Amino acid sequence: MSPILHTEVAAPTDVSTLKAKLAATTPAAAPTLASPTAPITPTTTTSSSSSDDDDAAFTLPIATHDRILRDLRTLKEGHSHIRFNSRDWVGMTDAEIDAELRTLEHEMDLLPKDRWVPGNWSRFRSYSRAVVLPWEKPMRVRYLPPYLDENGDEQVPYNQGMFNADCNNVRRWYKPVTEPVRNLRLLNRMILSDVALCDWNEDELRHPILVGIHFVKTAPTPDWPVGINTPNALHQDGHKFSVVHMVRRRNAKGGENIVAAPQYQDCHPSTIPQEDVIATFTLEEPLDSFAVYDDKCTHYAGAVLQDDPSQSTERSVFILDIEPMVAAVCPI
Repeated sequence: MSPILHTEVAAPTDVSTLKAKLAATTPAAAPTLASPTAPITPTTTTSSSSSDDDDAAFTLPIATHDRILRDLRTLKEGHSHIRFNSRDWVGMTDAEIDAELRTLEHEMDLLPKDRWVPGNWSRFRSYSRAVVLPWEKPMRVRYLPPYLDENGDEQVPYNQGMFNADCNNVRRWYKPVTEPVRNLRLLNRMILSDVALCDWNEDELRHPILVGIHFVKTAPTPDWPVGINTPNALHQDGHKFSVVHMVRRRNAKGGENIVAAPQYQDCHPSTIPQEDVIATFTLEEPLDSFAVYDDKCTHYAGAVLQDDPSQSTERSVFILDIEPMVAAVCPI
């Protein structure tokens, strides 16, 4: 059986049938890079009519940053997790947000299949990386360039080390988030507002902040009615902070989020004492969000099911993993 389902799926389906399907499928192999010194394609930005327009796309206004610190319940207060809706914290009007949200939804429509799970899982994913210099005022998002594979296609690597039992120490490769979305003011302001709400010490504020940007769509179908999130257990991500933002949810049941005590890594929520479950909730509306302080809890996203099998189903989110960029051989 594939290691992806190392715990049972809590969903109304025949688990033995599900396991049989998994046994017949395997994740795709890693892409081959052109050479160890393959050329790197730099990330470019679309030309703006002025430098002010360019700054607006990649920076967070100082007034918005200050309001987050003043008015938003943040991870700086020692919480294991917080919930909020990002619509209130990006310094944009509702009309501006709704217009750019449609671009995010279009991105989800075009996501490539996740090649690191069995092919019929109806799971789609892209990934990019960026850095933020926390001493800049205003802070700015700077995207890191992707690699080129042997076909000249852009790829970005991601490895969670031991923190994902389904892909233990596997360097996974994904197509990057598309350039129009990387240039999107809404996305970049959400990245910067998330960095602002995290808990940084004085040393970390003197190092670049690394941000991983994961676009993930789970879209079960009648042929594969259970959309499984991985890892399918309570887990930590291995990054100092993780933030999940809802983009679109339609015709979906399940997909609940559970936050639990930190000692339950790799346990299914159904197996732990109820008093150790810190919170259970479901992201429903666009830009509904939650952030976790990784070493203070474990977290889980449940299976996604079709509400009406005759209609298309989707749970689309983007996830930010956020951590200080510090050399392993010379920690701060």
